[in-house]
Amino acid sequence: MLDLGASINVMPASIYRSLNFGDLEPTRMTIQLANRSIVQPLGVLEDVLVQVNELIFPADFYVLDMEDETPGKESTLILGRPFLMTARTKIDQQRRLNPTLLDVVKKEVTKLLTVGIIYPISDSQWVSPVQVVPKKSGMTVMKNQQDELVPTRIQNSWRVCIDYRRLNQATRKDHFPLPFIDQMLEKLAGKSHYCFLDGFSGYMQIHIAPEDQHKTTFTCPFGTFA
Repeated sequence: MLDLGASINVMPASIYRSLNFGDLEPTRMTIQLANRSIVQPLGVLEDVLVQVNELIFPADFYVLDMEDETPGKESTLILGRPFLMTARTKIDQQRRLNPTLLDVVKKEVTKLLTVGIIYPISDSQWVSPVQVVPKKSGMTVMKNQQDELVPTRIQNSWRVCIDYRRLNQATRKDHFPLPFIDQMLEKLAGKSHYCFLDGFSGYMQIHIAPEDQHKTTFTCPFGTFA
């Protein structure tokens, strides 16, 4: 079981005894459970190899005498935030949005669904949250603290983004640097004809390979999409 609110990995004592892994490392840690009770772990079981789908990684487990353990009842391992960091699983919690931003996200998701850029998905190991940021366009002049007039960009709308920072950490980087705009302009010098394209969107112009589309999965209050 994955608990995004847990700061440690937990193993019931019944599972520990069945594994015959040897002695536990002592610990002075005390743990506050969801019901606010305080418990003392029996010890720490270090470097246990855990497999989650195709991921195999070492993890440390705090062994607890679970009150709800009964004969014949299945016990569960609890993988907390250390699992997310160790295994680099790309699962993020949905972020709360105020009513204004909820409407912005709903309109954007509806638009992308209508044109076929995204589609609903029910299961993915890679899930990223939606982030709504101010979109600035146009300029105005405002006074700064020194009473000087300075140009300032105006925010008149919102941009719906997806927080792919964790996905970026697991993505292989390009082996070449992207050119600067002045380098691109140098290549255009002396040309007689120029062509400008105004696409549907500044992004999503190239199809992602079908086998990689699940990695771009994002979640929002209106569902999970890839």
